Amino acid sequence: MEMARDLCRKELNGLIRSITTILCLGVANIGWAQEAGETAFNTFCIACHSIGEGRRVGPDLIGVTDNRSEEWLLRFIKSSQSLIKSGDAEAITLAAEFQGLVMPDTSMSEE
Repeated sequence: MEMARDLCRKELNGLIRSITTILCLGVANIGWAQEAGETAFNTFCIACHSIGEGRRVGPDLIGVTDNRSEEWLLRFIKSSQSLIKSGDAEAITLAAEFQGLVMPDTSMSEE
């Protein structure tokens, strides 16, 4: 149980870093950036995604930073629908896996 909790924390930290990159590009204070990323995840993502607790409306995000590049994740988080429309094979496969239910585009700026 403790090992699973540690793994979930590790995955959450990786996801927070990815989200933080979108929200806080260029911010030097990593502690603040991680907190902002966690807040963003808990505000916008947790209703559809878990980290190590299984699928919800969307996929479980455990290991997502191991399975997808940071560039791809940033593009998908910003506009999954644009990525699907562009013909990206991974995005199309993911949409098909969830019967065409796609993650809504975000209003996050590049910064």
